[in-house]
Amino acid sequence: MTKKSTTSLPLLTLAVGDPYLTQNCLQKKKHQILSSGEEDSVFLYYMKDIDWEVVLRQALTYPFLSEKQIIWIKGAELMKEGDFEMLKKYFKNPSHFSFIFLEGEIVKGKKKIYTFVDSVKGESNVLDAPPNKGSSSRWSNRKEQIRLFIREKIRSLNLKVSPGAAKILEETCSDNLLFLNSTLEKLSLNVPADEIISEAHVEALGDQVYDSTGFDLAEALSKKNITEVFEIYFHLYEENPYQSTELLGLLNWQMKRIYEGKKFLLSGGSRDELGRKLNIRPYFLNRFVQQLSSFNEQKLKRTFKLLFETDAAIKTGKVSVKAAVEMLLLRLGTS
Repeated sequence: MTKKSTTSLPLLTLAVGDPYLTQNCLQKKKHQILSSGEEDSVFLYYMKDIDWEVVLRQALTYPFLSEKQIIWIKGAELMKEGDFEMLKKYFKNPSHFSFIFLEGEIVKGKKKIYTFVDSVKGESNVLDAPPNKGSSSRWSNRKEQIRLFIREKIRSLNLKVSPGAAKILEETCSDNLLFLNSTLEKLSLNVPADEIISEAHVEALGDQVYDSTGFDLAEALSKKNITEVFEIYFHLYEENPYQSTELLGLLNWQMKRIYEGKKFLLSGGSRDELGRKLNIRPYFLNRFVQQLSSFNEQKLKRTFKLLFETDAAIKTGKVSVKAAVEMLLLRLGTS
């Protein structure tokens, strides 16, 4: 087995941002540290139920089957002052065979995380996975990010995609890069290599593209169709357990569009102008306008309140992401 030199690699790496991007960034970093066959030297922990005594004992214990190990901690956005203090003490005399990964989402107060990482002088490195405030301008515009992501993924899969199909993917997958990645991979399997992926190919995926988005989830909630709500949710969860967090973002995004749409029409705007303003294709516009009539001001306020409370409960570690999202959907779909 070829051993990799790790002399220039940081002992602490922070990746904050979109779950798809952070996972990919840290996977690349992992392959820089560990050789093939050393997967048993990755120890995974979750901040919501972390036991620092166990984690740091492992960090101080020389790995049995390799010369180095990775301590991978997910949910870094939940870190509190006591967590920072435990790691600060450890990094006063760290093990040079243990590499600690902190993975998290974009959250309020993340400056505390950066301040902590910066305090681990000479031994740390901030890997700030875009899109993020202060991250590369290449990812500063979300629409451009989605287009760039699609282009790069298409290139890596050696696919050909029509402009119309790419536009549908942009609109239906919105902020969900994990789901967008999964959809493109499915298209690569479903469409012959010598064909150009068309709008028809994308639409043929049916519920894999349309029925598992914030758009359709909001529609199911507006109809109080709790069975359909959870069918969409479980489809996403089966695709990837991390989709629970992404689904919360999708729903919040769609509710904001509903609020903006109602406000625009009440101010005298036309349906066609609304479609152009919110970049909604004709295929979705009629359904979107129907959603608007199902959400009055009181219902929207309650929905945003529940979204905020759910997000806060997750970020403070009061409840697991999966349980919080399922309870939110149950409350929204039955009241």
